[in-house]
Amino acid sequence: MPTIFSEGIFARFEDQFRPFVAELDIPESVFTRRDVEVPSHKYAELLETVARHANPHIGLDLGESLEPRDLGVMGHAMSASATVGEALSVVSRYLYVLSQSNTMRLDIGEDAVVCTYAVTILQPELVRQDAEMALGWTTSIIRTLSGKNFRPRLVEFCHGPLENTRKHYSVFGCDVLFGRRNNRLHFSRNVLDFPVLTADKGLFEALVYFLDSQLCLRSEEDDLLAKVRHLISISLGEGLPDLNQIASQLGMSGRTLQRKLRDEGLAFADLVDEIRYAIAQDYVSHSEFSLTDISMMLGYGELSSFSRAFKRWAGKSPESIRKSLSDNPG
Repeated sequence: MPTIFSEGIFARFEDQFRPFVAELDIPESVFTRRDVEVPSHKYAELLETVARHANPHIGLDLGESLEPRDLGVMGHAMSASATVGEALSVVSRYLYVLSQSNTMRLDIGEDAVVCTYAVTILQPELVRQDAEMALGWTTSIIRTLSGKNFRPRLVEFCHGPLENTRKHYSVFGCDVLFGRRNNRLHFSRNVLDFPVLTADKGLFEALVYFLDSQLCLRSEEDDLLAKVRHLISISLGEGLPDLNQIASQLGMSGRTLQRKLRDEGLAFADLVDEIRYAIAQDYVSHSEFSLTDISMMLGYGELSSFSRAFKRWAGKSPESIRKSLSDNPG
């Protein structure tokens, strides 16, 4: 069962959470201990229950209030990172250590970055507050780490809006769109280069070493294929995902991972292709990103390589699909 560690999340809003934990069978030890594992769906239910009965903006309020230390070792590693880009990469790679049902992917283009947040196991009605907390926290943490008045270019949520969305603009300082295909934070690429005020190279390396060991332990408890897919998706921007590197993050050799995938009737290269195509379809059909940006986000060195791959997948070039969409809007 996917779980989330209590860390400092529950203690931060104890006054709002405490009245509802008993009815959801969440132990009160979440307020005093950081190592309590709570089923992910219970955590999401708690947020939605508080939203219904006490605070409709609990997700945004929590996101604004959380500090790096509230997220345990992962948060401390973010604070020790050299740049905001390195800190966000820590979240993308190690969020699974904190919560097994949440993913955050960074897609980096020539001038733009998209941070996509997804919850993999919850019903849609349980996602609103969690998604607003995640993107609110990401915005807040960039400001905290860099000391800059960061504003995203655009924020998107899958869920519909509340009647009053002034709070959303107050938190993000930009346009917020609802009813979209993904939960996404859009911002300028130069944000990744912002120095982190509390950078500490030695501490960062020690914390990442520990997180790697924890990632291996958590991976043993989960579906291997789901974990491989996630690691491929978050590493695409660094170039073609490498079998041995992915295997190392799972605590096994490349040969062992290859054998395990073969036992499932799968090949690593086919998984990479499948994930690249799924992301490419979304960005080509439902975004304003240039094809050059999309090719970079998917780890292609040249636009021509991406165009050939897309035509192999879809039977049409990305250029022709873009033209068809512009000729037939809506």
